[in-house]
Amino acid sequence: MAKMGKSTGGEGGTVINIASIAGVKPIPPGPVYSATKHGIVGFTRSMGSDFYYAKTNVKVMCLCPSLIETDFLKESAETAASEEIKQVMLMMNEKIPLLGVSEVDAGFIKLLDDEQNGSVLVVEKGKEFHYVESPL
Repeated sequence: MAKMGKSTGGEGGTVINIASIAGVKPIPPGPVYSATKHGIVGFTRSMGSDFYYAKTNVKVMCLCPSLIETDFLKESAETAASEEIKQVMLMMNEKIPLLGVSEVDAGFIKLLDDEQNGSVLVVEKGKEFHYVESPL
């Protein structure tokens, strides 16, 4: 943002942070992962405020996809801290429908099209995209 911001000679622009549904919902088998994703959501909402936009002319938004069909899910279960956590993760992987990359791409495009500064968009398999409002 420092190079894009109008206060430092830039013209402004758009930043899209990628978090996860774990940034808006608790994920008990992955508390550290969930905490880092909540941090990205909080950072996005803070930097996407009118206060910063007035100074920078940079919009900041966040994409929060659900589980995506990648090797990360299998690898995470295999390296789980305990057998109990591994079983919970495997159960989640079986019960939660997995997103394809094209569905995540469509969410990304929606964020760009809607241009809602500070917004957080959740993408879940088989559901309409939806914005999660800030509690403030």
